[in-house]
Amino acid sequence: SIQTGRDNQILRVVSTLVDSTTQKQAQILARELVDWVKSNDTAVGLAAPQTGVNLRVIACALGTETPDGYEIRRVAGMINPCIVEASNEMCREEEACFSVPWETWVVVRPTWIALQYLDENFKSQKIKLTGFAARVVMHEIDHLDGILFVDKLDESPQPML
Repeated sequence: SIQTGRDNQILRVVSTLVDSTTQKQAQILARELVDWVKSNDTAVGLAAPQTGVNLRVIACALGTETPDGYEIRRVAGMINPCIVEASNEMCREEEACFSVPWETWVVVRPTWIALQYLDENFKSQKIKLTGFAARVVMHEIDHLDGILFVDKLDESPQPML
């Protein structure tokens, strides 16, 4: 079951880097996270801490934005993901999270990121992501650092409608 709650201690720990001693566990975990995201209609990402494991492993749905929403091309398992570059340009979008159910908030994040990670075969990958795909990855990496999206709420005054 998914770990939930703003004060959940498992969700508030900085997860451990995967090394040779945890490589096998991380590879299995990455596949399980990918399968979970693929099998859940509303999921676009999941981080290991959300399943109770504090290892730096995430699964993210990568795709393209279309006029009808988000078209997923593949779900990538990422081990030790690391943002190596991020845009100065920021964008505001709504986010939600399985660990903080029933809440949706606007979060400000960089428009694009360059990302390095190990894939499920422990091969090094480097990709550049923009828009929603970048946001999903940043949200999941935050989980690895003990950060929930509600910690990043845009506190600037909202225009009155």
